[in-house]
Amino acid sequence: MKKLILLASAGLFLATSCRKDDDDNPQDLLVGTWTIEKYVVEYGNGTTESDAPTTCTGKSNLIFGSDGKYTSNDYYDSGSNCDLESNIGTYSYDNNTSTLTVSANGASDNSKIEKLTNSQLIILFGESDFDDDGKTDKQYIYYKK
Repeated sequence: MKKLILLASAGLFLATSCRKDDDDNPQDLLVGTWTIEKYVVEYGNGTTESDAPTTCTGKSNLIFGSDGKYTSNDYYDSGSNCDLESNIGTYSYDNNTSTLTVSANGASDNSKIEKLTNSQLIILFGESDFDDDGKTDKQYIYYKK
């Protein structure tokens, strides 16, 4: 009987100690600096294409503050230069719809968050028929912390 109680107690401890990720507030998970890991297109025909950022675009990042402030630093290749465009604004996250709303420079943008953990953020960047086959394709940006 003592062994049964000990096993039940150990099982209860393991079940409750493994639940930290489930208890994290999604908005709190956003806080920090996120850098681009890769770009992925999922075609409507079932194929996938993945690209790594260039040395220049790999410097791009998103910064989410605990105060609701947002900064994006977008680096892009322009000839032989690596140019920077920064935007500063605010953000909010709706956990029910997994929608990230970013407001900067008088404009607002809504994006669908496909995955959010302590170390990975996947944003649905666009939906369109990129390959003109009549099927909707999805473009994702994978970020890492």
